[in-house]
Amino acid sequence: MRSLFLVFFLSACAVGPDYKPVELDLPAGVKQSSAVSQRKEAVSLHAHDSDQAHIALDWWKVFKDPMLETLIAHGLEYNQDLLKATYRIDEARAQLGYTQANQFPSIDGTAAFVRTSNSERKHSFTTPLPSIPYNDYSMSALLSYEIDLWGRLRRATEAARATLMAEEINRDLVRLVLIADIANGYFNLQALDQKIDFTQSVVKSYEESYRYEYEQARLGAIPLTDMYQMRAELESSRVALSVLMQSRQEQQTALAVLVGETPREIVEHSYKVKRKMQDYAALSPILPKMLPSDLLERRPDIQIAEQNLIAANAQIGFVKADYFPKISLSSLIGLDSTQSSTLLKRSARYWNAGGSATMPLLEFGRTSSQVREAEAVRDQAVVAYQQVVQGAFKEAIDALKAEEHAKMGSQNALASAKSYAETLRLIKLRYDAGLIRQLDYLIIQRGYDQSGIEAINAELTYLSSIVNLYKALGGGWSNANRHF
Repeated sequence: MRSLFLVFFLSACAVGPDYKPVELDLPAGVKQSSAVSQRKEAVSLHAHDSDQAHIALDWWKVFKDPMLETLIAHGLEYNQDLLKATYRIDEARAQLGYTQANQFPSIDGTAAFVRTSNSERKHSFTTPLPSIPYNDYSMSALLSYEIDLWGRLRRATEAARATLMAEEINRDLVRLVLIADIANGYFNLQALDQKIDFTQSVVKSYEESYRYEYEQARLGAIPLTDMYQMRAELESSRVALSVLMQSRQEQQTALAVLVGETPREIVEHSYKVKRKMQDYAALSPILPKMLPSDLLERRPDIQIAEQNLIAANAQIGFVKADYFPKISLSSLIGLDSTQSSTLLKRSARYWNAGGSATMPLLEFGRTSSQVREAEAVRDQAVVAYQQVVQGAFKEAIDALKAEEHAKMGSQNALASAKSYAETLRLIKLRYDAGLIRQLDYLIIQRGYDQSGIEAINAELTYLSSIVNLYKALGGGWSNANRHF
């Protein structure tokens, strides 16, 4: 009875270090959590806890843009990177199943038929053996089981489970990046469409100015250098327009790839964006002004790094188990007869059962080297985890400040554009009344167009900063139960 208790006690142990979360020097208000006890699904971050921020998976709906929502929905279904991430989960899940199966007994069955004829030249010391053919029918089942006293198989399962968890979280990361890339690409496409419109207006203005100065130069009213200078500015504006047109084409195909369109659709499809950048100016999403307390739980890359660390830590125990004997049990039961008619009779049965223990006696430091290698891999995983945490906080802080500054820049650029618009309106009245020259009016018009382009760039920067802030904080948040 004591021996049986000892076996069960040893089976509950596992060599190698148990995982302990890495201690981090975190800012005040940011809590440290471990993936071991606090692995969260994306929609369950304490929705009823007033001290937590509830993640909104559809955070992009804050922009209230049906076309953007359609593109993201299509991308989440057909994007190739997301599909690959899903298949990697299937691979890791299968590997976990294989590893777990090694912890249980296996039974192998065998059935055989052999017909044998002895050699007449093979004989005993007395008389030659007769060469008479005979049959041999057999069936057997072999049960084998490795007793996992030292936790070698359990450590392998622990590592495989962490790898599976990392792949599942990696899909969340791919999803988060994909949504942000689609949103940024869509906004950039909108901005390019509007900048093309303004630039076309600039080109038209330069064409009119050039015609005016050409006539003035032909009459000798202005020097030729003025005319050629205007011609150079006209050609420069045409070059800028060509660059914008090419950028729009590249942005459109890039967006098509992100949303998972087929090669035919990429070639044939052309996005017609109707919404203007100014339409988003009325939106005022409530954004955080400081780091959320659950940042470590919300960032998929941090969770992936921790799962990789857990797997590396478990691998140490898997390797260390080679220091100890591998104890296996086996049992064989079968039927053997020279006649098929008697194969199933009781007298044809045979069996054996036993156990074995194997361990290295002389290996010249092989296991020790493998243990040191596993420990070095674990130490690298610790550093990698710390680096990811550092990068996450840097990205989050930068994103918070970028959104704040981009919002101010957008407001200033829009105010400037409105001032230019009012100036152009007043100048147009004077031009229509014949109080100023056409050239002066065209100069003001180009200034208005340039201010419009600057406003678009500023609004694009602001919208991108919102998207990047969502991504940096690991997703979205709702206005309810929000604690920053």
